[in-house]
Amino acid sequence: MAKKRQRKGFFRSMVDFPTWMNVQGLRESGDTIVKTFKSLQEANLSDRQETYEEAMSRLRLTEKDIQTRMRQCFISSWIYFAVASLLFLYGFYLLIYVSFSGFVIAWVLTALAGVYAYREAFWYYQMKVKKLGCSMAEFVKFITGRK
Repeated sequence: MAKKRQRKGFFRSMVDFPTWMNVQGLRESGDTIVKTFKSLQEANLSDRQETYEEAMSRLRLTEKDIQTRMRQCFISSWIYFAVASLLFLYGFYLLIYVSFSGFVIAWVLTALAGVYAYREAFWYYQMKVKKLGCSMAEFVKFITGRK
């Protein structure tokens, strides 16, 4: 009887799906995504515990520098708040008259502008009361005018 030729090895050398699809690259990308999400869940707490005055001396800031930065934070927080408000209203307009995808994008930008407004206002508050590490409750009391 004649010996049958091995066709499997012949086609395997010509058809290499794992290499074509870059399976190793996909695994590495997946591992990178997993590492990124894990790093987002971990809070990086600073080793440095310092007071407001210690931070001022470490950064070599004068009272005039602080006043200038407070003014910048105050103005930029209001600008971010105004942009967030306009994007919020524009999002409603897009939802009603234009498209849902535009609405989603406008509201994502609204959230981003709102976060920036919060950050700048919180920095202003910490400089105003001359205290680092303020809590959210203290900040809300400041914003609402309660003591």
